[in-house]
Amino acid sequence: MIHGYTGSPTGFGSLPNYLHKKFKANVKVMLLKGHGTQVSDLDNLNYKDFIEQIEAELIDDLRKGRKIVLIGICFGAQIALYLSTKYNIKGVIAISPPHKLKFPFNIPGFSILGLFKKYWKKSIGDYERKKRKELGDKNYRYMHCKGLKITRKAGKELRKRIRKIDCPCLVMFSIKDRLGHYKSAEMIIKKISSKIKRKVLFDEKIHNLCYSPSNKKLKDEIVMFIRKEDLFNIY
Repeated sequence: MIHGYTGSPTGFGSLPNYLHKKFKANVKVMLLKGHGTQVSDLDNLNYKDFIEQIEAELIDDLRKGRKIVLIGICFGAQIALYLSTKYNIKGVIAISPPHKLKFPFNIPGFSILGLFKKYWKKSIGDYERKKRKELGDKNYRYMHCKGLKITRKAGKELRKRIRKIDCPCLVMFSIKDRLGHYKSAEMIIKKISSKIKRKVLFDEKIHNLCYSPSNKKLKDEIVMFIRKEDLFNIY
């Protein structure tokens, strides 16, 4: 499982434990470089640093003979999809991958604002704030100015190889997502080569669906997809 930029392993909420209990699966949630400490630790890190870290971990697990299902949120979802174009994995589940950015993040040159302000406080609603507190969330409270540039780079690299995705794929998105456009889900589903693919849309204003009122539906949809496609080889 790959969390988002400025996120943390707690960004998946109760999903990792839920999957472990449901399937007795070995669930690994990576902590990306520069995360889990303070947002300034991201100052000198770029897209290459993250992709190399995650890819090295994936290669190591594949060499051990493990069968892998990749699950990612936001930037982590972009990376999960990208790596599924290069390696033989059992399936990929992408939650809120910002393949198509929403206004104003899609404005050319918008990232230039980062020259004037390095950190931007995240907008978090009362419901999400409450749930994050309950689950001991350790996400950064600020977005780094490099976030948009890194997200765009991840999207560019994915577009080059997206048609190579041929494993079972589930894409989940909210029609009211504030960062990415929900049409991202349809765009991904149309372009990949997978014969087994499904999109699920939610009606939430929260970007991270693991902390939304639809969290139970999110988990149920993931479990149903895993069971139907026998991704964990237990049915």
